[in-house]
Amino acid sequence: MRRWLICLSLSTVLTSGLSAQESKTKSPDSGSGNSATQEKKPNPDTQPMVQAKAFLATLTDEQKTKAVLPFDSEKRVGWHFIPMATRKGLPLMEMTAEQQAAAMKLLRSSVSQTGYERAEKIMGLETLLKAIEGTKGQNERNPVKYYFTIFGQPAPKERWGMSVE
Repeated sequence: MRRWLICLSLSTVLTSGLSAQESKTKSPDSGSGNSATQEKKPNPDTQPMVQAKAFLATLTDEQKTKAVLPFDSEKRVGWHFIPMATRKGLPLMEMTAEQQAAAMKLLRSSVSQTGYERAEKIMGLETLLKAIEGTKGQNERNPVKYYFTIFGQPAPKERWGMSVE
């Protein structure tokens, strides 16, 4: 029997509130043909820090003990792409619908549109892979068995990170 493996692993370190979040573009000056620099302000709803805070605000204290780890935790750099019985963080299956939506908004704010669409497809394929693998994938294959972890505290000018496994 052929065993299929599809997993989403995202781990990133972010420094929030710095000018790197902003981009500058040049556009022609309509009067003289010269270039003028115009600053584009980031949409606060799409910034990972804003979405991380919103996600954490939906969690209970008990859930936060699973979802939040210190930034310098060894678990921040320890991840695997193979199916596992359990992982670090808080799984979608232990979240309410509101919490799941906040987690997915956090993921969406952290990757490109293509990356987000790919992540959704990979998560959705877990049901198919469970059917293909039969009892072998019974415990590992689950579209809501993806774990979200925040490392440190998302705050302006603070180092923090996140992981989705």
